[in-house]
Amino acid sequence: MRRDHHIKLSKKSIILIILWFVFGAMVVFYGSYIEYKNRNEKYHRVRKEEPINGVIQDYIFNNGVMYLTLSDSMHIQIWSFFKNKIYMCSFIQQGDSVVRHSYSDKIYVFRNNKQHYFVADVDNAWEISE
Repeated sequence: MRRDHHIKLSKKSIILIILWFVFGAMVVFYGSYIEYKNRNEKYHRVRKEEPINGVIQDYIFNNGVMYLTLSDSMHIQIWSFFKNKIYMCSFIQQGDSVVRHSYSDKIYVFRNNKQHYFVADVDNAWEISE
């Protein structure tokens, strides 16, 4: 003998469920916004005229942006760089040395006595100073 069990929800229950999902979505989006805001306050976007020279202590990748902490406690944002369809974010490791000369569109990564370079993938890879 088969019995079909149907759950009957009142309008009040449906409204409470919808409100619960809306509230949950707001909490998630707000948390993401706060994380984004805090990260952008901590890591500054590198300007074209600003050289980079240091050893990678820590890194985060998020939406095509690399957030690097270098040995001199410098916190920087670097946008998309690639070489032969390999993006820098999938290549770098802690302990790599990174160098970029002022106004250059290349970043050099040194690992195991070898030099690798990556080229800016987007025109707006660097912040333009006013």
